[in-house]
Amino acid sequence: MAERIYLRGEGGELEPLEEERFSTEDDLQKLLANHPELLDGEQVWPENPRRWLLISREMGISEKPEESARWSLDLLLVDQDRIPTLVECKRSTNAEIRRTVVGQLLEYAAHASETWTAEVMRERFEAHCEEVGDDSAARLAALLQTDEVDMESFFQEVARNLDARHMRLLFVADKVPDELLRVIEFLNRQMPDIEVLAITIKQFSGNAGQTLVPRVLGRVASSPRLRLRRETNAVPKLIEAGILADGTQLELRVEALPLAARERVSAWIEEKPNRGRAKWHNDKQGPLEWVEDEQFYSPTGLAQEILHRAADQRPPIAGPQAWRLESGESLAELAGFPKRG
Repeated sequence: MAERIYLRGEGGELEPLEEERFSTEDDLQKLLANHPELLDGEQVWPENPRRWLLISREMGISEKPEESARWSLDLLLVDQDRIPTLVECKRSTNAEIRRTVVGQLLEYAAHASETWTAEVMRERFEAHCEEVGDDSAARLAALLQTDEVDMESFFQEVARNLDARHMRLLFVADKVPDELLRVIEFLNRQMPDIEVLAITIKQFSGNAGQTLVPRVLGRVASSPRLRLRRETNAVPKLIEAGILADGTQLELRVEALPLAARERVSAWIEEKPNRGRAKWHNDKQGPLEWVEDEQFYSPTGLAQEILHRAADQRPPIAGPQAWRLESGESLAELAGFPKRG
């Protein structure tokens, strides 16, 4: 049964707005491509609302590297923390929305993580911006809320997150069936490094015009991801408060890393101590300069890069807990979070 909402006028009169289904899934996809803010970033992450950058519509996915695309993802977006976000749109009348779409998007994610490179994603983003007449650097600067951007390092970090299977999957529809919602909640409890959500977009029309109402579903309070992602707020807090000076020396806290990798990471750093050192910069785009390669990373991105090189692992970790000052305080502690590890 179609829903109805009411618009209250200045004189107190009520204007009924009737729910109007999307004619096609392409209509819904185009709407989100033009207005990604409808994927309500504040509902997705209330503590640190997400901002979205559209990389491409109909992003091709190949079965193996260097092969032609076999599938097509409706929308690929990235948020301000360089987390790739894969979006699949379905109308509630499509029978695939009950179960098939879950396997479809998981298959897309599995192959995308193996075949999409930083270069491929950057090329698609720049091609999309050219198609719509936008400046790619200006779009990225708006996402990161900065005047200067490093396009290459941005997409390299997006690719590192993708390689680490640190991503977000969004199912978008005009109505989400209970069967799909139960699967989404189950996946969120089992996959700490992949966030899975459903978003309903309802449109209501009347004489006063059209109203669009997004609602995010599937967030699970007990998810282990929530604790990790709250601590990623440490970087903007430290920068806004001006707590650390540029060039402040930092050291990796091996004890904050997964137990199974600590011995290998310690031995790897012992060979070349600079591998465990970084310098702080008050730049949200890349606050840590790794002394080893003089490249810029987020605290989590650099910790995962070290884990990857030393132990061939990229687990989800709270990066601000993994870096400490000479005094012993971690970045997370400086930002007001309790010490862990």
